[in-house]
Amino acid sequence: GALLGLRLPRSTVKFCGYAVPLPKALSARFERVDPPAKNDRAQCMTSMSTEIGPYNHSWKVLSRPLQSTLSATATAGGRWNAKRNSQESDDDMNTLPYATGTITTQQIFPLNSGNGSSPSTDLAMRHVLSASSRHLPRHEAIL
Repeated sequence: GALLGLRLPRSTVKFCGYAVPLPKALSARFERVDPPAKNDRAQCMTSMSTEIGPYNHSWKVLSRPLQSTLSATATAGGRWNAKRNSQESDDDMNTLPYATGTITTQQIFPLNSGNGSSPSTDLAMRHVLSASSRHLPRHEAIL
């Protein structure tokens, strides 16, 4: 396979008075996956992905800040069966489009201030929301 990636500096643009974040990374990928069984066919896949974030925010709570982070990834692509021989019909090569997206948030709550000789204690929570369409390739799935 091949992967082409582009990293961008984190920036925003003004749109209708709001600061809209621009993607920090873009990538395009093409790959061929060999069949897992002898009677199966190899599959070819291509996709485009973009990453937005992470965006951090802190709120002052007591002596230590509450921290929150948000990031997102979106991918769109397609997969199709590779022909085994020239006698197979083009119907066997139909492209199956797919899309997937993931949003991740993380919050860190200070539980004590860590004054003096006692170490500070934090509660960290991470939430991940993922969704995908029907034809997502097996190796792309988040389990």
